[in-house]
Amino acid sequence: MTQSAQASAAQLIRSDELWEGEHRVIRVGQLPVIVLRVRGEVVAFVDRCAHLGASLQDAHFAEEVLECSKHGWRYSALTGRGLNPAHVSLTKVPVEERDGWIAVGGLGG
Repeated sequence: MTQSAQASAAQLIRSDELWEGEHRVIRVGQLPVIVLRVRGEVVAFVDRCAHLGASLQDAHFAEEVLECSKHGWRYSALTGRGLNPAHVSLTKVPVEERDGWIAVGGLGG
């Protein structure tokens, strides 16, 4: 099953349960997803570091940078683009915040 197919079902989180600078890992169907609030925006990525697929559940998240706790790979928390190393990126997952709820995955159809 592809990652996009796995993310076909939406998972809801109350907006007031994800504060600025916080992150959490949820499941959208069978897909683990990390959800972050950065600069007032909510973003979501597949919960897998590009290096060896480690979970980002325990990642250090500060100053718009998400750093994997396993080996220190760093990503832009806004875009998922690799900062160190620069040639990698996290896989984005659709997310929308509306009417006090955050919907993750399953948007687009």
